[in-house]
Amino acid sequence: MQKRNYVRGFTLVEMVMALVVLGVISLGIGSYLQLGAQGYVDTRVREQIQSQARFAVERLSRELRHAVPNSLTVSSDHKCITFTPIEYAGFYIDSSLDDVDKLQGIMSSPVQGKKAKVNKHRLVINPVQPADLTSAMRSAEIKKVRGRKGQPWLITLKSTTSFESESVSERFYIYGLDVQFCLAGEQLTRATRTTGNALFSTPVTLAEKVTSKDSHFTLEHAALNRNQLVHFQLVFSNNGEKTQYSHDVQVMNVP
Repeated sequence: MQKRNYVRGFTLVEMVMALVVLGVISLGIGSYLQLGAQGYVDTRVREQIQSQARFAVERLSRELRHAVPNSLTVSSDHKCITFTPIEYAGFYIDSSLDDVDKLQGIMSSPVQGKKAKVNKHRLVINPVQPADLTSAMRSAEIKKVRGRKGQPWLITLKSTTSFESESVSERFYIYGLDVQFCLAGEQLTRATRTTGNALFSTPVTLAEKVTSKDSHFTLEHAALNRNQLVHFQLVFSNNGEKTQYSHDVQVMNVP
C-alpha cells in the first residue's frame, strides 16, 4: 500500500487568527508609544511655559523694584502698568534748591567713566505723583553731568529751576525712559517711550499662553508706614491646564 506524504502548514483559520492577534498586539504597542510620546511633548510644553513664567515674574519684579518712587500707574482695567525706571540716583548737598542751574551730588548708582551720558534726561526731587516727573516745579532737564576727582559730581541743568520741595533724605533720581507692561490677548508685552512723550514703542512679547482675563496688576500707594506695593497675578494656560503665579513687589526707594 502506497504511503502518502503530507506537507504540514497553516490553515486559513489559523492565519486569520494570527493576523488578528498580531493586530491587537500592534495596536496596544502603538497606543503605548503614542501615549509616551504625547506625555513627553506635554511635559516639554509645560516646562517651557513654567520657564517663561518664571522669567516673566523675575523680569517684572526686577524692573518694578527699581522704579522712581511714586512713578507707577495702573490702567483702569488693571491690564497695564506704567513706571519710570531709575537710571542714576544720588544725594545732593546743596543747601538751597531755589533758582539753581547746577547741583552738586554724590552718585550712589554706578557711573561708567568720568562723565555720565545723561544729557536730555531729567532729574527729579521728592516726587509724590507720576506727573512730577515732567513737572517744572519738581524736575528739570539735564544738560550734562561731570565727575570731579575727590569732589561731588556736578549736575548742570538745562535751565534755572526752583524745586517746589526738598527731599527729607536729600535724594535725587535721574531717568530718561518710561516702561509699560501690558496683558493683551495671550501675551505679556513690554514697551518703552522717552519720558514726556505720549506714544510708546512697538510692544515686545515677553511671555505667551497668558490668560489675560484672569491676570491683572494692582497698585497700593505709599503710606507713612510703607512704600508703594505692586501686586500682579499671571495665569498661564495650555490645553485646559492653568498655572497661576501671584507676586508682590515693594518699591524700596523713597522720595
